[in-house]
Amino acid sequence: MLCHEVQERLSAWLDGEVAEDVSQEIAAHVAGCSACRRETALLQRLQEALRHLEAPSAPDVTAQVLARLPRQAPPKRWWQSLALAASLLLGVFLGHTVTGSLYLVHESEEVADVATLEILQDFPQGSWGALLVTYSTEEGNGL
Repeated sequence: MLCHEVQERLSAWLDGEVAEDVSQEIAAHVAGCSACRRETALLQRLQEALRHLEAPSAPDVTAQVLARLPRQAPPKRWWQSLALAASLLLGVFLGHTVTGSLYLVHESEEVADVATLEILQDFPQGSWGALLVTYSTEEGNGL
């Protein structure tokens, strides 16, 4: 192995992060090369110095993060959901009741035909409404 290859892998070798066969090659090279031994000694002193340093603790940022979060609406209570459902059911019931009284359902066709004729009798002569009023399905053309 050449010196530049060993020096590229030296930190990983000291940390035990290289394969066993590569580790043996690096150890053999370091044992026979004074420049790589010096580099190894420098890296070991650096690692030792870094181990004794205290890492600064991060400031408590929890309160700052929570202050920046958007406020959420309080959760709905169960009775609010129940009131909404009851309002919807009441609206459907009242809508059905009102529309049922507006659109009368007749029991026989004769009564329905009379009611239709009464509603449509105000159409002017020759209009589509007048044509529909006079149309009879039995005769085909109503004229």
